[in-house]
Amino acid sequence: MRGLVFAGFLLLVAGHLVQAATHVYPDLLIGHGIDTPTATRAMLALPAAGYFLLIVGAGMLSGAARRSETYETASSAIPAVMHRITNLELIYRLLMESSMGATFVLRRTQAGKDGPSAVQLMAGNRAFHEVVALGATRERRGRAVDQQDPDGISWWIEETARKALATKVPVRSERAFTTQGHTRWYLLSVTGSGSYVAGSLVETTQKRRESSEREATANTDPLTKLSNRRHLTTFIDTEAHRASHGVSRGFAVYFFDFDGFKQINDTLGHHVGDELLKQIAARLRESFRHSNLADSIGRPCIARYGGDEYVIVVPGLTQRNEVERLAEHFLGRLRASYTIFEHSVVSTASIGGAVCTGGGVAGHEVLTAADKAMYEAKQSGKDRFQLSDNTAGREELAA
Repeated sequence: MRGLVFAGFLLLVAGHLVQAATHVYPDLLIGHGIDTPTATRAMLALPAAGYFLLIVGAGMLSGAARRSETYETASSAIPAVMHRITNLELIYRLLMESSMGATFVLRRTQAGKDGPSAVQLMAGNRAFHEVVALGATRERRGRAVDQQDPDGISWWIEETARKALATKVPVRSERAFTTQGHTRWYLLSVTGSGSYVAGSLVETTQKRRESSEREATANTDPLTKLSNRRHLTTFIDTEAHRASHGVSRGFAVYFFDFDGFKQINDTLGHHVGDELLKQIAARLRESFRHSNLADSIGRPCIARYGGDEYVIVVPGLTQRNEVERLAEHFLGRLRASYTIFEHSVVSTASIGGAVCTGGGVAGHEVLTAADKAMYEAKQSGKDRFQLSDNTAGREELAA
């Protein structure tokens, strides 16, 4: 390109020299065998060719300069772009590693000859690999998730990821897995977009344990460790609803009040009274282990209603003779004396009973009927059982 410019410059100079020679030394050209027409043509042609070469060379030089500038600009931009990509990858890795719980990215692969499409692991932080035992990310990247975990966690992740991709909405799922003899709960959250799924896996074992402990505390009497009134109300309402809708045969309610408890509490002290309440609770629990109830009887709810009042709800118990037989069993076990510290005390029970067999009767109505029957038993001489005559239901109480 620079050669073209130089050649054009020489031609331009040659043309001007011919022109000058023609005017100054006309005879000189003729003496060298160059006639006037030839000199005239050379005078016109050489500058024109020179100008043409100058223009073409200058244009080529200008294009080369622009390309060089673009190359230099691109060359200087490449390090900045690479630096930005490196920073983004670093930020991504920091986010993955600092996330609470296990985080991962999966990719759906196309279906092949061997079967349907699979979900493959693209990236996962350290916590993810510890949970599903996938090893290092570089070693496992691109491998199917469902091939890794023998306990089924990876299979669960894959199925949830498929659901998120199919529905295009975030999916949350919680399941328990047994690993090394311990049951662990995990909460899985995934979001799909296109062929990719991003998700997190958080262990919720401790949270569930704390929730169960709070629930147990809210439903348990702190002194006797029996159910409290709150849990009793929920239980009896549920059984009344089941009986009214024909889901169960019905249930029986026993309402206990202990004779002479106030005197024991006032004369021997509250510490003796509290210990007596604990031993009463233990005897009520033991009563069901020796009651020989039918297999159709459901698991009872034994609750401290308040003070020295206890309530037992027995699902499936509706026959009069069975209700009365169980009540006599209670009375017999509660007549024996209690040894509390250095004291021997006796506190028999007055028991009222009521049976619900459905018919839209509310749980509190059955409880009220048993409470009234208990007062009738106490007024009749204590240490006895009274079955309510006002038991409501969809059918009469069978003998």
